[in-house]
Amino acid sequence: MTAIIPLTMSDSDSINRATIYVAGLWGCFFRHTAGLAKSVISPE
Repeated sequence: MTAIIPLTMSDSDSINRATIYVAGLWGCFFRHTAGLAKSVISPE
């Protein structure tokens, strides 16, 4: 999952897109980590 986002300080659209992309990555990371922690704490 690689995305190349052109980022210039004057281009607010690119900044917004980059922010959304990074937030999405963090969201996936935290959901994955929480899922792992839950399975370790209480395995099905």
